[in-house]
Amino acid sequence: QSAPFGVVSPVKAELTVKELEQQKAENNLKISELQKEIEKAKAEYENIVSDENAKIEYQDILSEKIILQNQNISMVVEQINQIDADIQDNLADINNTEDQIKNQNMMIDANLELYKQRLRASYMSDGDNISAVLAGSTSFLDLLSKLEIVTKVAEHDNNLINDLNDQLQTLKKLNDELSHKQEELSVNLEDATTRKNELNEKLDELNSDYDYTQSEIERLQSEKEETQHSIEETNEIIEEKKKEQEKVDAAIAEVLEKIR
Repeated sequence: QSAPFGVVSPVKAELTVKELEQQKAENNLKISELQKEIEKAKAEYENIVSDENAKIEYQDILSEKIILQNQNISMVVEQINQIDADIQDNLADINNTEDQIKNQNMMIDANLELYKQRLRASYMSDGDNISAVLAGSTSFLDLLSKLEIVTKVAEHDNNLINDLNDQLQTLKKLNDELSHKQEELSVNLEDATTRKNELNEKLDELNSDYDYTQSEIERLQSEKEETQHSIEETNEIIEEKKKEQEKVDAAIAEVLEKIR
């Protein structure tokens, strides 16, 4: 005989409670699994944030290095410009000294040629000159005086050439010093240019590292947003499961109430 209308059969009610309890257990299991996923996602999120912060800190350090490297390059460029200016000034000094040497050589050649002409004329008419000096002399003292004048003229020409030659040697020495200085400046310029190129290469590496770090930060930010979104979605699923649990608990309570 069937049960009266509105009364739940004990056997049927028992099966229904078992089914509901099984559904409840499955929901609890699912909620537990989802909670583990959230904990895992949170751990990943914290790792991402930690990695992101580390890269941001590293990028800040790179920024400081880039600023300092640019300052170093600016200083080396100033050194190069100064060396270039020194080279130009030194070249002007060398050209000026070479002109002086050229003029000095011309003066020496001219005075030497004049001196040779005087000597040649003196040797060719030495006897006539002495006779003229003797004939024109009024006394022995006058003769000595005239001979001394001739000697002094020759001595003056000789001293003049020696002085010019000394000046020439001084100019040549100065020119050698300027040439040596020019070589040193050229070496300094080459060294400074090499340093500038090395600094530029290092700056390129820093900029490349900075750009790579920036791309990594952007990637981590994207992963962080995805992980955060995943956590929110999982929380929503858990809330739905909890609401289902509440419905299952209510259904179990209703069935048990009917059994009673």
